[in-house]
Amino acid sequence: YNNGRLYHSLGDISRAVRSIEYALKMINNSTNKELLPYCLNSLGFISKEQQDIEKAMEFHQRAYIAAQQLNDDEALAYTITCTAIVLFELKRFPEAQKNFSDALAVYKKVGDVQNQAAELYHLGQVGYETNQYPEAMKNYGEALTLYIKRNDRPGLASVYNSLGKLHLQQHDVHQAETYFQKSFLLFLLFV
Repeated sequence: YNNGRLYHSLGDISRAVRSIEYALKMINNSTNKELLPYCLNSLGFISKEQQDIEKAMEFHQRAYIAAQQLNDDEALAYTITCTAIVLFELKRFPEAQKNFSDALAVYKKVGDVQNQAAELYHLGQVGYETNQYPEAMKNYGEALTLYIKRNDRPGLASVYNSLGKLHLQQHDVHQAETYFQKSFLLFLLFV
């Protein structure tokens, strides 16, 4: 599975798929199924990148069922997020928003602050894309607070950039510039 993720990150899709499919065979022949949802979600992401949305959604649905059967809340929340990302890219914003909110609720339940911040960021993106700027501002602000607490520089850079875009959209150039500068400086720190 990890080899598949590595090959995927390197852009070697065929080796990524082969590695993940091999991992799936091993999991299916094992009593330990905890990686099953993650393997299926990885294949879903690869399918989405290959523009096969129907196949991507099938993999995410299978991952959802597997996570439910395993009674694994974190795998379930991750799967809901994976599905939400596909829906977001399809511009099916109400469905994406519901899924991001559902995943956020699970991450709050299990105390996963890092993923809470990510879900709030995603909800901010939905607000931005649907011109619900106060909602976007609220969610970005909550994500920012959590990223600051965790000192998550990539997360902070993303939120600052999005806040810059949001303020620019509202013609607040000075505030937009401030956020863009913060984002850029953080970006320079981890490049």
